[in-house]
Amino acid sequence: MRTIMISILTGLLMAGCAASTAVKEGSAISDQPDWVQSMGYYDKGVGAIGSSAKSNLGSQVQREDAMLSARNELAKNIESRVQSAISQTRQRLIEQGIAGAEELGSLQTQNAARQVVKMRLKNSRPVKQWKDPESGELYVWVVIEQRDLVAMQADVNGKVVGKTLKDASNAQHDQKIKDAFNEEFEEQFSN
Repeated sequence: MRTIMISILTGLLMAGCAASTAVKEGSAISDQPDWVQSMGYYDKGVGAIGSSAKSNLGSQVQREDAMLSARNELAKNIESRVQSAISQTRQRLIEQGIAGAEELGSLQTQNAARQVVKMRLKNSRPVKQWKDPESGELYVWVVIEQRDLVAMQADVNGKVVGKTLKDASNAQHDQKIKDAFNEEFEEQFSN
């Protein structure tokens, strides 16, 4: 009896190992919508694509997962650009010998910038969605408009750069630092 059970378990194990575990193929790239192919490029702001594999939990769960994925990508993209603008501004002003510029790279400044980005991302919205007919994967395109980026720029400049300058008690170079940040921000977000 024990031999039969071992034989059955071995057979099941071998059958399970022999089953195909390959990733299900999706549609050819040429069959995907332009916005999926361009990875969410958006010329009126910033966009990102999120996707979710086919789910046995239903289309609503799949849609929510894809939206979360897209918003996370959008947040990483925007936060990276904002941090880069702050870093580039800091470096440029240090090279010019502007007092107070060192404070722009502080952890407190970075955390404040993240909070501004999170606040503004609430204005992001889904534009389109597409379900791959081959794999069942759902793609969602989420964007944030240019007007929200401009508001984010003003928030970062006022709430982050301005506060940093105030804490560093450097009113002398206040406008020069703010202008330098605005230039860097616009360069980071120019398409």
